[in-house]
Amino acid sequence: MSNLFLFPIAHAGVVADATPISVVLARMLDDVLTIAGTICILAIVISGILYLVSAKTGDERLQGVAKKGFAASVVGAVMIVGSLVLMRTIAHFLQ
Repeated sequence: MSNLFLFPIAHAGVVADATPISVVLARMLDDVLTIAGTICILAIVISGILYLVSAKTGDERLQGVAKKGFAASVVGAVMIVGSLVLMRTIAHFLQ
């Protein structure tokens, strides 16, 4: 059967040194949480800039937007840190 092809056929067996799927998923989730944390820090910085601009211009509406944005960013940061701790705890118990 292998003579029908122009190249030799590799017969794959069990891959003993493959990375387990749990490790791959943990790495992917870690990368996603890193990106989310970076976005959260950026949102906190932008909220701070908005707050400073609102103080300079005296715009109370912009001040409210900045406060709400900062509060949402802090809540997001807490959720990201919590999910990171939970993920690493579960990964530790699965190994």
